[in-house]
Amino acid sequence: MEVVSLVIMPNLLNSGGEIYAPVPAATSTDMGSGKFSSAGYGQSAYQRNIKHMDVNNIIQNFMPSSSSVTQPSCYTLTLGTNPSWGSSFYFGGPGCI
Repeated sequence: MEVVSLVIMPNLLNSGGEIYAPVPAATSTDMGSGKFSSAGYGQSAYQRNIKHMDVNNIIQNFMPSSSSVTQPSCYTLTLGTNPSWGSSFYFGGPGCI
């Protein structure tokens, strides 16, 4: 089987959380702890030390320049970087009430 890569240079990273509700409308389902991303460490969900492999198969730090959230009044995302965590983000929220 041959595997062909369709992406030459990474310019997008999709990540985050998913919630489920039996009705396909806005939901009141929590994501993560149910706290918005601004609550920070110990209260909101996070991912850290985000990396990607470049075209030369070398692991690189992923340095996000922007973010997007589909329902920002229900769930939020906060990008960050620091020496011990590398690239990171907090995410979550209480859902749409």
